[in-house]
Amino acid sequence: MTLLIGRTILVVDDEQDLREILCEELSAFGAKVSMAPSGRVALDLLESDKFDVLISDVRMADGDGITLLTQLKDKVAVKPKIFLCSGYNDITKESARGLGVIEIFSKPFQIDKMVRTIADSLI
Repeated sequence: MTLLIGRTILVVDDEQDLREILCEELSAFGAKVSMAPSGRVALDLLESDKFDVLISDVRMADGDGITLLTQLKDKVAVKPKIFLCSGYNDITKESARGLGVIEIFSKPFQIDKMVRTIADSLI
């Protein structure tokens, strides 16, 4: 499957199993995937490397997804396409869009739908 071939994706989630599953699935679609366990680690990666896509959890213990997006606006020159994942209703679609978010995926999510939405945003 080649929907994401040549694309770089950063997956940010404090749940290691979910990070690894997303990495495997997105890699199977051709993406080069990096992982971060928190918003703080992700911001460091975003400042040093260029990513086409950022997929971040909203709630994380060490630097949540909303703080990451707020800091991203000021610190990263080339912004990736942003997607959020959440098992809660922490943020409305309107306020998420104000932070540059393209789509919010509710946990549990369908990986095929996620991949197609990401691929469509990169056209």
